[in-house]
Amino acid sequence: MRGVSIAEGAAQVQKSKGDVILMKKRLISFLLAVSMMLSILPAGAFADYSTRKQVMLKRVSANSDYFYPENSDNGTKDAEGDGWSYDHNTNTLTFDAPGETVYVDCIDKGVYLYTISSNVVVEADTTLYAVAVTLPLHTTNHGTIRCATFLRPSSYGGTAVSELDNYGLAASVYFSENGIVHNYGEIDLSGNTHSSSDMDSTADLTCKNVYNETGGIIRYAWMRHPVKKNDGTLYKCQLSFDKENGSTLLNNGSIQYSTIYGREDYTGAITGTGTIDHSYFKCLKGTVENTITNSVIESTCSFAGGVNPNALHQIKSSTAFKLESRDAPTSAYTFDAVTSISFVGSPKVYVYSDTRANNINRLNGEPLKISAASSIPGVASVDDIGQKDWSYTAVTFHPDGTRDVALSGEFFDSNRCEPTLIDGIPTESGVGWNYVDVTDRYGKTAKTLLIDPGYDAYFEEDAIIRVPVKTMGTYTNHSGLHGGIYTKGVSLQTDRTLENVLVFGEILPNSDTPSSKKQWLSLPQNCTVNGALDESRGTYIYGTADAYSDRTITVTMPEGTTNKQWAAYPLLDYYTKGERLSSLPSQSGSFTDSTISFKMGSYEKLALELVDPDDNVDTKKDFTADLFTVTVDGKSLSEEFTAGTPHNIYVTAKDVSENFHVTQFFYYTYNETSEKYENRKTIDIEDKTTWPTDVGKYKIAIAANDNSGKYNSVNELTDDSWVFEIKASAPSAPHVPVAEDFAYSTLHIDTDNVDKLEERLMDKITTTNGISKDDVTITYVKDNIDLNAVPTEAGSYTFKISVKANAALNYTATEQPLTDISWTFQIHTASYGVSVTGGQFYILKADGTKQYPSSELGVPAGTKVYLELNNDYAEDPDFEFRGWQLAENSTKLDGNHDLTLKDDSYFIMPHGNVQLSLITDSGDQGDTDTVISSGDGAGTAVAVVLGGAAIGGVAYLAGTQLYLESVLPKGAAIPVNRQQLADLLWATAGKPQPQSSVLFTDISAEAIDSQKAARWCVEQGLMQANGTSFKPGRHTFRPQVIKAWNDLQAMQKAG
Repeated sequence: MRGVSIAEGAAQVQKSKGDVILMKKRLISFLLAVSMMLSILPAGAFADYSTRKQVMLKRVSANSDYFYPENSDNGTKDAEGDGWSYDHNTNTLTFDAPGETVYVDCIDKGVYLYTISSNVVVEADTTLYAVAVTLPLHTTNHGTIRCATFLRPSSYGGTAVSELDNYGLAASVYFSENGIVHNYGEIDLSGNTHSSSDMDSTADLTCKNVYNETGGIIRYAWMRHPVKKNDGTLYKCQLSFDKENGSTLLNNGSIQYSTIYGREDYTGAITGTGTIDHSYFKCLKGTVENTITNSVIESTCSFAGGVNPNALHQIKSSTAFKLESRDAPTSAYTFDAVTSISFVGSPKVYVYSDTRANNINRLNGEPLKISAASSIPGVASVDDIGQKDWSYTAVTFHPDGTRDVALSGEFFDSNRCEPTLIDGIPTESGVGWNYVDVTDRYGKTAKTLLIDPGYDAYFEEDAIIRVPVKTMGTYTNHSGLHGGIYTKGVSLQTDRTLENVLVFGEILPNSDTPSSKKQWLSLPQNCTVNGALDESRGTYIYGTADAYSDRTITVTMPEGTTNKQWAAYPLLDYYTKGERLSSLPSQSGSFTDSTISFKMGSYEKLALELVDPDDNVDTKKDFTADLFTVTVDGKSLSEEFTAGTPHNIYVTAKDVSENFHVTQFFYYTYNETSEKYENRKTIDIEDKTTWPTDVGKYKIAIAANDNSGKYNSVNELTDDSWVFEIKASAPSAPHVPVAEDFAYSTLHIDTDNVDKLEERLMDKITTTNGISKDDVTITYVKDNIDLNAVPTEAGSYTFKISVKANAALNYTATEQPLTDISWTFQIHTASYGVSVTGGQFYILKADGTKQYPSSELGVPAGTKVYLELNNDYAEDPDFEFRGWQLAENSTKLDGNHDLTLKDDSYFIMPHGNVQLSLITDSGDQGDTDTVISSGDGAGTAVAVVLGGAAIGGVAYLAGTQLYLESVLPKGAAIPVNRQQLADLLWATAGKPQPQSSVLFTDISAEAIDSQKAARWCVEQGLMQANGTSFKPGRHTFRPQVIKAWNDLQAMQKAG
């Protein structure tokens, strides 16, 4: 169980202070044991959930760039809070709150940009959220850092730069020009603001020195300089070689879906054995040794070594077109017969023109068609034919990499196509048309009938088309529709032809895709609908009440009729017409015997119907089932329907010229016991959750009305033939496991815990698609070589996953082990704490200089550690060095150590915490205090032992303070130096006279009471002195105070 912070421990102990005071007479060991137990309770036991974990910074002075934790006295003393701690000796701020987020804020009013003026360590599973916060020194991240800026302000001086060693995740962060980044984990900058047209000002990874190590991933980074080295993966990044002449990127890893910039008068180099895939090269000049696949290379590039752009296949044109890569972020490149553009493999490109004269209509001489893309030489697929800025052709396609691709703007004559339908649904495809999924700009996807450019589609006059229809015509090369009844709407290009059609859905511009749902409605400017009015069925006219109310619609009337014979209806929704209008809208324009021209005005939809003005005879009839066509999912009721998916019930009039409409749908469920259809439920055709899905037999019913006056409205109509059955679906094929079935969060582990590697790694893996971890086997990989056992040595590793078949859970075995570039982990050398009383420890760096390790990081096992005296002892001429002594609860040292040397004592760091004390003149182990030092590899603090009870380092301050406050005289302060302790003990004893009158030389002779207090305490054995030196200002730790106080109480009790 994780120990909580000292602040949490203190708060929790204080909560029980009243109870503890009642036990003042109990043993010290019991009190301290209780305090340790309280300190390790979860924070939630007492914490206020509304208070977030955060460190409050305080500015050193007005207008200063230096900020430290508010309770650290401007960085001069240690401090800690909930989820963080600060070590002033190493100037290190550590964030440690597993599974939680620690925020950074500033106590100074009006300060919105501030700097953490110390080194920063973020521990594993901890998130540091640092909006508007600068990290100027050295940062080590094992968890997650969000929204920070790595920048060293000029006011800090010197040549040092901001550094980041990233083993976890850094997201939505920014980096300074002169920073240094070593990435072993993941840097994801997808949340930052980028602009491919202004890369310099929107760059977020501007460091000149970026090292992406093995297993490291950098995503969506806009880089002002190329990385120095990439042994990992760069994904969808912008790499710039245009800031310094001669920049070099050593790439032994992978660069994917990225843009690589150069400059006309600069050279750059990409060396190494790595790969570059689905990327875009812009104006890069220099050496490129990597393997390049599926990428676009501008003609402004020239490479030495590796791929030669001039020898590649090219996209050419007789006139100017613009090209954008759909694989990599990039701005448009204009090319023509002079410049062209090169490619390798099969990249995804988007080509368009910006003038109507240059519309693209052919690829390698073949007409531009989605349905016939496979027949175009050199083209693997045509993904989309659309428009750029509403007017000009834009095409997205994949070359197949076998030859050049030539674009041309030639126009060709319109052709006739006749799509084949089965019950209103198109067959798979045909010449001039294709039936595919199309997604509109609202994100809705529907199976849609596409008519290729240059083709007019012809249908029988009464043919019902039950799917959306979209024509692909462009500017002068339009597509038209002739005949047919369209129940799901049409999407048309400018200048198209509509002839003898009836549209029940919407009429939309080509940028939209029609569907059964209501969307933005629009008629093109000055629309003419030829032959749309029919005396037997009428027609619907569509527009909008706001932006398109001024568009004129001209309708040609059937021969022999006049405008007076046509009545108009505003449509309130899909199925209900409103009250008949006495005339066409008041905004109508001209009326002739053959045409009606009008504007939509305040109406979104109108229905026009031929009527006899003099016919006032009421001839209403009742609705009968034979007037309607009933379908489920667009199929007849005798078809097979399977459970598990909603089934769409739809009822329409057989004669579409009728003006009656279904206003509501219902269904009954068959009861096998009563042998009746029961439990009527209402269907909302817009809400699939109301559609039937379960196994069973169903009967359909409707409500309907008639606006023409021929039929009486009905609240429920059904028929014994309106039944269908949903059956159980056939068992699905077993799932074949793939890498995407496994989600992995990065593991970090040390060498002392490798026996738990298998367990901890499996905890970091989450499976999907029902795969059980019991069927998962892990293979470990080092340097691309599969290992036969679980690794135990420090280093970087990857792993593979194999799955055995499980028929019960419906998945198969993997034929080959699964892999993924993110499946990496690190085994670190275990580190342990060192505690030295009366001195400090250090290690030697490679250049022979001393390094005093941070107590938070500890010392790796196997390191040679040296000891030296504190200044108090080193500068004391009366002190006689007797050596160092190992504490009883310390880890034992091996044979390679010597603790008898005053200046050069040393030992080899064992696998465990080490506690040493200086042997003083009196033979004691130095002062009786114990320093709370670094934890072991698992983060547990070294324990303090007092009175036979162990107190964890986390609870040290809280527990000892609680005890002393409970036993010292009311109002007495806890002594912090030797003189204060002597004064307290002497006063408590009643200020007795000492036996000796010899004065201490380091206490003022005028301080009579201080001299007496010190001399008396030494004479009683409560404290020690070195001859005439008492060292009154030396710090006393709380365990010393507790021992001296208890000795006094025992002495007084004994009489």
